[in-house]
Amino acid sequence: MGIRTNLSRCAHATCVVALVACGSSSSPAPAPAHVYVGQVDSSDARVGVVATDHSARIFFCGGDATYKTMTHWIPSAAVDASGVISQPVDTAGWSVSGHIAAASVSGTVTPPGGSAFTFHADPVAKDTIGGLYEAGGPCGKVGLIVAQGSTGETPAGQGACVPASGHADPEQVIPIRPIERASDGTIPVVVGGTQVRVSAATPPG
Repeated sequence: MGIRTNLSRCAHATCVVALVACGSSSSPAPAPAHVYVGQVDSSDARVGVVATDHSARIFFCGGDATYKTMTHWIPSAAVDASGVISQPVDTAGWSVSGHIAAASVSGTVTPPGGSAFTFHADPVAKDTIGGLYEAGGPCGKVGLIVAQGSTGETPAGQGACVPASGHADPEQVIPIRPIERASDGTIPVVVGGTQVRVSAATPPG
């Protein structure tokens, strides 16, 4: 079953629809995006995914022990008609393979060095603030993964900032607690002593 068929069944609450920019009425509407969050097995790293029918934007974020070694953005991994995710080794030495469907995303990520880790992510729950968030910051690109299984659960956040130069280590991002989303959709975090407000991550191009 192709990804287009699977993702069309996604529940409304797990689908983030991109706004259509002003312009000609003949311009095609952007494809809807679907958001998932989950865990990298055998590690303290988390994963956030924003996917369309044809590509997936993926953020791997290490925890206290691994944020320097398990943090990386995959800007746009290819997704074929069967939902197979394919990201060959990129310039930073990371590769990803896996499968995406309406109910879950699963696969394998291989950071530089050759040790492969499996991962799994589920759609964000209805009426929660779970998801993948991003912003620019003094450190580089800030990413935050928020997990919240239901409206009754306390949101948990894990984030890191990837330096723009690519030569320095990522910096840990600390969500301001309690983790809450403001009326403008942003969430405040602190990185390197500076407060930054992150917004929902944009779909892959």
